[in-house]
Amino acid sequence: MAPREAFEIHELLTHKNIACTKSSVMAALVKDEALKEILQQDFKMGQNHIRDLRNLLLKSELTNVKTSNTQDMGGTIRH
Repeated sequence: MAPREAFEIHELLTHKNIACTKSSVMAALVKDEALKEILQQDFKMGQNHIRDLRNLLLKSELTNVKTSNTQDMGGTIRH
């Protein structure tokens, strides 16, 4: 994954965290049960999105570490 793509995923992750926090707080404050249910569902869906985005970032970081370690090892062997 390119650094720009990782940055964009990080931005999405930040946005989803804020949206989940807002849904959670609003669900605790609303009195209408239908609206409360919608907010709770939004919160659960947001948690799933956060987990998926986080896994993408972690996968990207692990791939970058493996690539840079392999390149470093190659440079060490040549010297």
